This record gives sequence, structure tokens and C-alpha cells, in this order.
Amino acid sequence: MSLDENADSGSFHGNSSALSDVALGLSRNFVRLDATQFFARTWEPTFIAWTTLLSITQIMPSVPLTVDSLAPAVRALDGVISGKDDPYLPPRFGHVHLFHFLGSLKSRIERDKKCGFIEAKNHVTNAALAYEFYRNAQDNPTTTSRLRRLRLIGNRWKDAVGSSPFLLLAFSKTAESFAKYPSKADNNTFRSLVLKASNDMPEELKNVCHELSIIAEHEAANNSSPDDILKSGLRDCVKECLLRPE
Repeated sequence: MSLDENADSGSFHGNSSALSDVALGLSRNFVRLDATQFFARTWEPTFIAWTTLLSITQIMPSVPLTVDSLAPAVRALDGVISGKDDPYLPPRFGHVHLFHFLGSLKSRIERDKKCGFIEAKNHVTNAALAYEFYRNAQDNPTTTSRLRRLRLIGNRWKDAVGSSPFLLLAFSKTAESFAKYPSKADNNTFRSLVLKASNDMPEELKNVCHELSIIAEHEAANNSSPDDILKSGLRDCVKECLLRPE
């Protein structure tokens, strides 16, 4: 049976039987059989695309918060979520970053309210305003309910990768199915499944993903060219680390 033939396996929820051997056995199918080899083939274009996305989607404190100022970031995020950059930056990267982006947008709205730049409205939360800003910045506005669903998917993936989004490349379509459809497993059960799956990943792969995630964040914050950092020796370093004997 292939990895993804289990994608439609039954649902599990947070009760006494949810974390049975059968349920946890599914976690073995959450990681690609060729995870390290696939990562070695794809990490460079993923690094470039991810660093570029991080750079484009920064909410700069010195730039007024407007629909027009958010439009490039929203357009870039929507492109990833729609699969435009697949396979090097699959939609799951967009889901994770949407979760963080909406959180940053919410914090910025709260700050601007305190400074008097945004008028506070009764019974309108900062989260609701974040969704409103996002929708108004879209080329083709979606519904708030769909944005909430996409954010939920991002939150579930966040539990899977923590601070190492490059680990998203290692997860299979089975894991993606569970991330996208909460009816298959509630948040606590999904978290347990992906944590067990992560524990089974090669340590070298996890270490490389963690370091690349840190580097990408740093380069994006400094608006550096990801191509330049690749040429500075990162390519050889990643290759050496992935092939390092246990």
C-alpha cells in the first residue's frame, strides 16, 4: 500500500481510544518514505521561495496599515495557498504563514488602535478587523468563514512543524489530509500524531530544517537575496549535514 492510500482512514478524537496503537500507527504514514531524498532535491527552490514570501509579507511598523499596503502580501500568500508555487512551495506553507500573518496583523491593529490610527468599534474584535483587512486586500475576496478554515489548517500544520517550517517538505499527503480535515482527528489527536511522526524523522533532516528556518527568517528581515546566501556556502553545508553519518 502506498503512503497516501491511508489518506481517507477513519477519524480519531481526543478520548481514551483515540491514541490507540491503530491511531498512532497512522503516524508512520505521515512522513514521506523518501523524506530526506525529496528534501535534498527540492530544498533550494523552496528556500528561495519561502524567504521571498517572508520578505514580501512583512508588516512594516513604519508603513501605514492600509488595504493597498497589504495587497502585495495578501496576493503572495493567496498565490501559495492556491498552489501556484507547487511543488517547491506547496499550499501547506501558505497555510502556516497565513496563521502567523493574521496574528501579526491582529497585533498591528491593536497597536494602531492604541495610537489612534484605527477607530475602535464596539463589538468588533481585532481578529475580525484582521480578517476584514485581509479580505479587502484580496484580488478576489473570499468569505470570512473560508479564511477561518484556512487559518485552522495553518494552526494544525504549525503544531506539526513548530519553528521549522521546512519540515513541511517531509510530510506526506496522508498528513496533509488529516491537517485539512479536522473531522479525521481533533487538534489534540492530530498534534499527538504529528509529534510522533516527527520523532521518527532523521535527526539530520530535522536539524537542517531548523537551521534553514532561522536563516530564512534572518535573510527576509534584512531583505537579503536568498540567491546570495546559497552562493555563500549554504548549499555545501546542507549537503554535508544531510549526509552526515549517525
